[in-house]
Amino acid sequence: MPFVTTNGEESLDALLDRSFNRLTDRQRVTARKELLRANPRLAEIERLPKGTIINVPSRAAPRAKVSNRADDPDGEALKEIDKALSAFAKEYRTGHDTLLAELDEALEIAQTKDVIGAVNTSDELQELHAKAVGRLDDQRSRQEEQRARFDIIVEMARADIKKRL
Repeated sequence: MPFVTTNGEESLDALLDRSFNRLTDRQRVTARKELLRANPRLAEIERLPKGTIINVPSRAAPRAKVSNRADDPDGEALKEIDKALSAFAKEYRTGHDTLLAELDEALEIAQTKDVIGAVNTSDELQELHAKAVGRLDDQRSRQEEQRARFDIIVEMARADIKKRL
């Protein structure tokens, strides 16, 4: 069964336009129905991440832009999975880098002269400040460990995919 991947389409019609050549109204209705039958999650296409693999049933519509006779359909699917995994990993890393930068900023602010001066006015404030800074440090360490584990898992998956290609 041929397939396409999503590219951030906000509607099924946008996916149809990108995936098929010049559909008539009747072909569009058929294609929409068959794609939804084969891929129920298309009902909420706007929630699908870029690179989601969509099966295209042969009866969905004529003149598909996808190949019905891929020489290596498993290999093509693995390449698309690898592409989607890479896109997901990039998006995850970007969010993770933002979080680490925010934690660094919070730690930096917590250790400025003004904050330290205000905290030093009371033993209770010093204790609370020490706990807060400690927790921020712990959170940053956990986030770095989580990022490292994520990178290892993604690289293992990609290596396995490349081995199968």
